[in-house]
Amino acid sequence: MTQNSTVEISVHISSDASVGSYVSMSNNFKKRSTQYNFTLLLGKSEELRNQVVSEVSNFFTDSNIINTIINNTSVLCIINDGTTKKQYTGTKEKMTNRIFVHYLDVKLI
Repeated sequence: MTQNSTVEISVHISSDASVGSYVSMSNNFKKRSTQYNFTLLLGKSEELRNQVVSEVSNFFTDSNIINTIINNTSVLCIINDGTTKKQYTGTKEKMTNRIFVHYLDVKLI
């Protein structure tokens, strides 16, 4: 991260499933969203160094098509400090025949 910069995370979701997303910073809840695209101001780079930002999205869909929906779902998280943008994709995991999750942890340095 650049010195004295303001850092934000943008979450971009493309899916036919219903979604609920959560962002936390070092285990402190920051935002809950049902939107497919949102941006959250995390704070100043000096305060964020060595902290972990986490994104978790829960997806709900019809059990007959869940595998297709999982394969076609994309989640892109972009961490931006005004100078540098880094993109992360995380991991998708099927939980039940109707629910799957996407999760991501990034240590800010």
